[in-house]
Formats: sequence, C-alpha cells, structure tokens
Amino acid sequence: MFNKLQSMKHYYLLRHYSLPVIINIIAIYFWYSGNLHDSAGTAIFSLVFNAFFAPIYLAVCNSNIDGISLSRKAGYSFLSISACALIHYISWGIATGNVLSPDFKTEAIMHGEFLVACAIISIGLIAQAVSKSRRKREEDNNREM
Repeated sequence: MFNKLQSMKHYYLLRHYSLPVIINIIAIYFWYSGNLHDSAGTAIFSLVFNAFFAPIYLAVCNSNIDGISLSRKAGYSFLSISACALIHYISWGIATGNVLSPDFKTEAIMHGEFLVACAIISIGLIAQAVSKSRRKREEDNNREM
C-alpha cells in the first residue's frame, strides 16, 4: 500500500511541475507555423504565460501538496520555471537566428520574465510558510489549554 501511495505522489508531482514545460513545448509549434503574426502572438503568449500564469499555477498547486517539504516545492518550482524560460529563449533564438548572440533588449526581457516568475513563486512559498507557522502555533496554543 505504501509503495502505491508513494508512486501516486511522484506521478502527481511530475504532472504538476511538468505542465508549464509541456505547454511551452507545445507553443514551439506555433513559433514555426510559418505565419509571422502567429509567431509574434506566440512570443507574447510565452512571455505572459512564463511570467505570470505558470508561477501563479505553481504557487497555487504548491499550497495543495502535502507531504513534501517547502524546500523541495521551491526547488521543483524554480526548476520548472527555469525550464520554461530556457525553452522560451531557445525558441526565440532559433526563430531570429541569434541563439548565441542576443541583443540587450532580449536579455532584459528574458531576465525580467524570469525575475517576475521567481518573485511570484517566492511570494506564494512565503505565504505558505507563514500560514503553516500560524497553524502550528495555534495547535500548540490549543494543546496547552
């Protein structure tokens, strides 16, 4: 029974943290669909998705996962966001032909995207740690009474 529950937890974690990466991999198709308008729209979608929606998704899902330490949640979340940012950068680089020599604006946009995503995830993890600390303190106060 324990092994089955453990494998189910690993499956859930894999599905949870890989969903933003899978969405970015699917978006690669639209980078190279041939239509310039689709490529520009995909670039904006990837930027907004990686900077806002994926970190909010990860922060909300992190609050619903029990039985895993906060440091592991942080590590998995930052790894997932890093993979998303890397996929976005490589897609942009291949589309423009400048993978190894990005211009200053591109570097600033990619760094900003990653920093905003990290900030959102960090705020979610801090809020989770504070609520966990409050619950523990309330439980300790209830035991003493």
